[in-house]
Parts: sequence; structure tokens; C-alpha cells
Amino acid sequence: MRSIGTTGLPAADHEDVRVLASIELSLKRWLKSELAEVPYPKGVVLVRNGFLHRLHTIDCEIAVRLWAAEHGHAVDYLSSYFDVTGANRSKTQPRRRSLTKIDLADGTGIIPDSVFHLTDPDGMPRLFVLEMYNQWRDPGLFSSPGVIASRTGCESMGPDLA
Repeated sequence: MRSIGTTGLPAADHEDVRVLASIELSLKRWLKSELAEVPYPKGVVLVRNGFLHRLHTIDCEIAVRLWAAEHGHAVDYLSSYFDVTGANRSKTQPRRRSLTKIDLADGTGIIPDSVFHLTDPDGMPRLFVLEMYNQWRDPGLFSSPGVIASRTGCESMGPDLA
């Protein structure tokens, strides 16, 4: 645990500071990056309009990781639509884009809420695309069974709820 100055804090608060430092260190190890590098929404409208959707996307990630651990599957990759790379205002980096964006042959693309890759205990790899209903998204995506499979040329593993 790193040292944090606690001068001037009441004695009872010192333990709280050590606990927070421990949590931060645990997060850094889990994320394998500095917390300053983790993207977070900066716009008020984005947060207001997308808060519950983001929250449910994170809930799904937790559920996938727990299910995989319980059933002996490895989570090889998991990204959500708010995981991005690039920067729109940078002269040296490519434009900002979601890590889940799937570029299509016709030049368009789709950005699923999450994309994750699991490997089962027998070594069988599987790629999953997760899309949740959100009242601010195109309702046509949800009313057309198989739309993601047909637009990407991939075979669906069962009922396509997207």
C-alpha cells in the first residue's frame, strides 16, 4: 500500500484514507493501468441520458465474468461501447472510436453494447455480441430478428434478441 499523508486529519479518518488507498491500488492492479488512463464520460447530457444503460452494461459484464468463472470458461476479451481508443482532437492519434465497433463491408458500422470472447473448458472459443434495449437507440435494430448476424455475415447461435 502506498503512503498517503494524513497530517491534519482526525485519527479516526486515518483508517479510511488507508482503505481508500488500498481500493485504488486494487483497482489499478485489476485494470492494469493508471486510473487517469481510464476513459470516463465528461458531458452532462451523456451521463444523464445514458447512465442506466451504462450501469446495465456494467451489470452484464459482471454477470458474464461471474458465470464464466463458475462454469470454467475463460474471458479472453470483453469491451463495452464506452471503451474507446484514439482522440478526435489529437494530431498524432487516430480518431476516437469504440472498441466494440464492427466495420461492415458497405462502409457503415454497428457499435454493440459489449463484445466478449469466451473459451470453454474444452478449448472451444466463442465470440458474443451484446445489445440491450435503450429507448434512445434505433428501434429497428430490436424488431428485426437476426439483424446483427445478417449484417455481419456471421451465423447466429440461437435466438437473436438484438
